[in-house]
Amino acid sequence: GSAAVFPSRVPKECVSNAFAEFGGNAAKISVALNSPSFYLVECNALWLAFLKELLDFASDDDLTEVQEIVDRVESNFKDFFMMGNGLLSQCVSYGGVKAAEESSASLVSMALLPSVFSNSEVNLALETASNTLFVRNKGRLFGLLCRNYGERVFTGDAEYHGAVVWPRDSPYLLALLRRLGREKEAEELIISALDHQQSEAAVFFNSELLSPDFGTALVPVKNPCQYWSQWTQPMLEFLNYRQTTNK
Repeated sequence: GSAAVFPSRVPKECVSNAFAEFGGNAAKISVALNSPSFYLVECNALWLAFLKELLDFASDDDLTEVQEIVDRVESNFKDFFMMGNGLLSQCVSYGGVKAAEESSASLVSMALLPSVFSNSEVNLALETASNTLFVRNKGRLFGLLCRNYGERVFTGDAEYHGAVVWPRDSPYLLALLRRLGREKEAEELIISALDHQQSEAAVFFNSELLSPDFGTALVPVKNPCQYWSQWTQPMLEFLNYRQTTNK
């Protein structure tokens, strides 16, 4: 019969539960795991960031009520997604089952909400990520694994949200590193991005994904010219900081 088809970011625990509940019925498993009952951390972070922006536009009459809503959503966000290792779960089911693997989406979400997380919380997240998500190349920090899950090699779209590096996540990591004064790693991240562009591609050509290939090399895969991998503004801001501070 046909195999069950479902998003790769669904928590493994939910997949196991669905297979157990439906006894291998592919159709029922697919319906259950494709239902709108999962919460992605970065989407909810963007929603909270939007709500916080509304505070600047709320009238004096509405400000107190809007602030109460924002405070409640902020508290719920941290309780709902936070894991014991200091990172946020990349996906949580309606029933509260959290995807346990470390994910770049956690750091992206923290960078989107700078006022929600303290420096100590960011530091703990980065320390955990440094042991599970940080990818280095040529002796420098290169980026983050999308997820600390599965084989360290890209063979096709099944690994798209797996243990591969998305350059688009690097500017969020850069923001967190700079927030904590980790300038050496910030510089490594920028040099790595420029080295990839100049050595493996061309100006304005940056790969969509890079495959760690079991730790032996970083291999560009998928689209060779991905717009969201071309994050020039953070580089310019970093260079301007260096010039103005003479560091």
